[in-house]
Amino acid sequence: IIVAKDPDTGVRNTSIHRLMVTGKDRLGLLMDMGRHLRNYYERAEAKGEPLEITINNGLHPAYFVAATTPSSAAPIDVDELAVASYLLGEPARLCRSKTVSVEGLADAQMIMEAEILPYVREPEGPFGEVSGYYAARDDRWVVHVKAITMQTAPVIHMLHPGREVWIGQGLSVESNLFQTISKQVPGLKKVYMTPGGSHYHVILQIDPPNNGMAKNAILAAFAAFPDLQMVTAVNSDIDIYDPEQIERAMVTRCDPAKDIIIIPGAFGHELNPVVKDNLAAKMGFDCTYPVPKPESYTLVSFQDVDIGKYDIGRPIPFPDCFYNKMSAGIFLRSFQSVKEHSLRLRRSCSGSMLLTFSDFLFSSAGDPLVQADLYPPLPRLVGYHKAAPRKRAAAQISGQDPPRRRQRSDSVKS
Repeated sequence: IIVAKDPDTGVRNTSIHRLMVTGKDRLGLLMDMGRHLRNYYERAEAKGEPLEITINNGLHPAYFVAATTPSSAAPIDVDELAVASYLLGEPARLCRSKTVSVEGLADAQMIMEAEILPYVREPEGPFGEVSGYYAARDDRWVVHVKAITMQTAPVIHMLHPGREVWIGQGLSVESNLFQTISKQVPGLKKVYMTPGGSHYHVILQIDPPNNGMAKNAILAAFAAFPDLQMVTAVNSDIDIYDPEQIERAMVTRCDPAKDIIIIPGAFGHELNPVVKDNLAAKMGFDCTYPVPKPESYTLVSFQDVDIGKYDIGRPIPFPDCFYNKMSAGIFLRSFQSVKEHSLRLRRSCSGSMLLTFSDFLFSSAGDPLVQADLYPPLPRLVGYHKAAPRKRAAAQISGQDPPRRRQRSDSVKS
């Protein structure tokens, strides 16, 4: 976590950046377009001055959340350590540095005092980034390390791309989006930054009071967090944490002709490969039903069942040929007579056979019994249909003519 001070106002900023060791006291640095640290640096560089910083490693997660707070929640004139202080329940503890005017975070495992050099660029990268891709090597900013202080036995925290980044960033992004959008559009219930979206996709759960307001919420999300590449809006009857329900809403409630919003040439996150020169199209999906809600959009629901009220019997051991890859299922002994249901299954095994559940009865102990007096036992039936093809194939391999099927007489056909 890098701490810097505004070169004009002295307001502190905290942010997370990647750093590549390039020498004994030299680091390569990436500063994304639009970040406050880059704004500080460009103003200092314009004066021909380095930007002093402290690099703090091994901290309470509250500092991570503060450092990833979106600009819309913590503008450039707001000290983001206030966010960490609120989460900690007490003021963030700082310590004076030995070689720079910027304070370090006293509870860090290690603090590097450094400065970002003006008008110096050196090769940096590639690096596995938040997007899940490798950022390309390029000439970037250079950090000169002036001093290092650390705990007696420091534990160094390495931040790798993946769920740790996406979930951590989602904590601040989701809360900020909820507050920002709720001020503009009523009906917002939840906001979820999906791990698969690599912090570029959020889902809004919203019940808009009027048609068109879900689209307004989508646009508000893009404005509140420019890194977003995609926003999906669904109703409150959809579980936003269930990808299957999200997909069902997309294919049944989103009319591509009128419910997909495409914004060409919008500002995006430069580490997303689809973004070129900080510009890319953004896309929103309005997967909410019309207002008022038509009856046709009522989801299928199921009654809750108390399994303790039922006496469960053992499953019937059907052969694999009968059910193919389907399981046999479990039948309840509460059915006094299976015959009454007259349920029928049809299965073809080199021919057709028709069986009914009336072939199976339950004893008083709940054990299924096959009635041999009605039909041959099921294994024999299945064996009969399996044996015929094998016998015919064997005759062909031996060179003999396979036996011809006997022609049925008219009396048999009738």
